[in-house]
Amino acid sequence: MIPIPNYIEKLDNNVMIIGINDILQKSHAKSTLKYNEAGKLIGLSESYYRAHINYKPHASIWFLKLFSKKIDPEIFNKIYQKENIEFTAKTKKIKLPKKITPELAYFLGYLYGDDCLTSCKKQIIFSDEYLTQIMTIERIAQKLFDSAGYIREMNTTISLKPHYNLEIKSSVLNSFIHKVFGINRGIKTNLKIPVLIKKNKTLIQYYISGVYDADGTLPKNPEKAVQLFIDITMKDKKFIKEIKEELLGFGIETLKIYKRIAKSPTSDFLSKTYELRIRRKSMLLKFLQEINFKHPNKAIRAEKMIKLLS
Repeated sequence: MIPIPNYIEKLDNNVMIIGINDILQKSHAKSTLKYNEAGKLIGLSESYYRAHINYKPHASIWFLKLFSKKIDPEIFNKIYQKENIEFTAKTKKIKLPKKITPELAYFLGYLYGDDCLTSCKKQIIFSDEYLTQIMTIERIAQKLFDSAGYIREMNTTISLKPHYNLEIKSSVLNSFIHKVFGINRGIKTNLKIPVLIKKNKTLIQYYISGVYDADGTLPKNPEKAVQLFIDITMKDKKFIKEIKEELLGFGIETLKIYKRIAKSPTSDFLSKTYELRIRRKSMLLKFLQEINFKHPNKAIRAEKMIKLLS
C-alpha cells in the first residue's frame, strides 16, 4: 500500500468533513482571537464562525480554506492525521482512503475504461454487459468508500443484449477521483496512469488488470480460435503508449500500436482508435501469468488460453 499525500484542500469547496469540532476548537483557542475578531479576519459573521467551531456537525472545504489562510495554516494536516475521516456533500456520508491498495488501483484502472465521472460532478457510472462484474465493482466501492451504488439494467438499439450500469451518487467521491487522480469529468481526455500507482509494481499490476477488464479483448472461444490474442483499444494514443511501456516493465512485449478508423453505426462520423496487440505465444502466456483478467467472463476464457499455451 502506498500512502496518498494530504489531498483534503484539493477537494471541491462544497465537500464537507464531519466531526472535526474538537480540532477546530483547539486551533481557534491557540490563535487567542475572540470569535468576533476571527470571524472578521476571514470575512464571516461572528455567529457563523462560532457555529462552525462549536456546533455545526461538519465544516466545508470552503470554510477550512479561509480558516487555514487566516487562523491556522496547519489545519488540513491536523485533520488528515485523524485515523478515519468522514465526508459528505449533503446528507450521504462517505469515507475516503489515505492509502492506495491493490483494490483501489484496480477500481481506478477499470474506471479508465468506458466508465466515467459525470460532468455534473455528482456521480460515478460504471457499465458492463455482465452483471457479475458490475456487482464486483459495487462490492469494491462498498469496501473502499463505505458507499453503495444502484445497479440498473440498460437496453439499447445497437445491441440485442442488455448491459448493466452501476451508478454511485456521490459528489465527494467524484471530487476525490477527479482532484486526486486527475480523471476528467465527462469525456475522458489526456489520460495518464496516476504517478503513485506507477511507483509500485503490485499496484500497476492491479491497475492494468482493471484497464484490460474494462477495454481488453481475448477470444470468446480460445479452443476454436485460429490465432490467440490479447488486445486493448482506446481513443487516447498517449495512454496506450503508457500501457505499452508498463507492460514492457513486466517483460511483456506488444506489437506496434495500430491505428484503426471506423465509421459509426449510427452516423457518418469516423472514429479513430488505437490498438495494443499481443500475438506471440510466450508474451500471451506472460501477460496471463503477470497481469491476467479478473473479470468473471474474461477470466474463464483466460484460463482456457493458459491451458492451450502451457
